[in-house]
Amino acid sequence: SSSSAAAGAPSGGCQGREVLDAILAIERRCLGLDDAFGGDPAVEELTVECMLDDETSKYFLCHALSSPIVIAYFNRRFDDLHLEDVRRALVDPVERVMRDSDSEYRVHRSSVEGDPLLQEDISYALRAPWPFSDREVLQRRWQLPMSEAGEGQVL
Repeated sequence: SSSSAAAGAPSGGCQGREVLDAILAIERRCLGLDDAFGGDPAVEELTVECMLDDETSKYFLCHALSSPIVIAYFNRRFDDLHLEDVRRALVDPVERVMRDSDSEYRVHRSSVEGDPLLQEDISYALRAPWPFSDREVLQRRWQLPMSEAGEGQVL
């Protein structure tokens, strides 16, 4: 098994729903919500360290001895934040440029009409403070509903 599979991440050529399923399995493992973890041995292999656990914030680090990858799980709840505002801030190119004007944010391939997962290819520069180096990020992203009731969305 590859190191990405060992760390609970889907293997090459994955699609949005597979990525979401893997993320949710890791979340269940971190929160101790599921003993079976969907039967995924890669997720069962993860060692979970709780760094912060209070009412509004949770932070866990996960790793497997068979992989050099460390997965950080961070969950923060805000009472006065609305899903549509967050989605627009992350997805709308005008909003992204207003918030981070030197990010060189670009949409290389927009989602096609009728695509229920809204798959897009984007790139941006992730600026880092000295002494760290800036990073160029190429990302394929999907917008997946968390439930039929529309209670959440995964980007």
